[in-house]
Amino acid sequence: MINIENRNELPKLLDSIGLNNNGVEVGVACGAYSSIILRNSNLKLLYSVDNWKKPRIKSKAERQLAKFGTRNRILHMTSDEASRKFYFGSLDFVYIDADHVYKSVKQDLELWYDKVKVGGVFAGHDYVDRTCKYGVFGVKQAVNEMAKKYNQKIFVTNERWKTWWIIKE
Repeated sequence: MINIENRNELPKLLDSIGLNNNGVEVGVACGAYSSIILRNSNLKLLYSVDNWKKPRIKSKAERQLAKFGTRNRILHMTSDEASRKFYFGSLDFVYIDADHVYKSVKQDLELWYDKVKVGGVFAGHDYVDRTCKYGVFGVKQAVNEMAKKYNQKIFVTNERWKTWWIIKE
């Protein structure tokens, strides 16, 4: 397995372990990271999930992701609604970057963990617990609890707003 220093290298990890079918990003905002995933991986299809509250942000995401054509599908809905569209073990990759409050992260982890196939990558952004200008983050605590529950090893990037990932066993 390759070592990755920042989240922009995560698509290389997907390719290095042969993950090239379907993936999901939950919490897309303007679509910048979905674009990075699509540009730098061989995923056949990435579902970009967000419950956009501001139409201009959704429009920006649509413009940003339009260039990927049929390799991207935008799902304007909540994480809970979107998770119901996928079968257990049907996804190669899920990236969580939505609400960073502990309770919300814990819910997203529970909704999506079983959707990732064995050998797939389950990951997310902002692996921190702290209060900052964006609010009170509880990502690290929720991820650590999930990893312990499922006996999974967590890998973390070396950057300020760290990305965490596991390869599901």
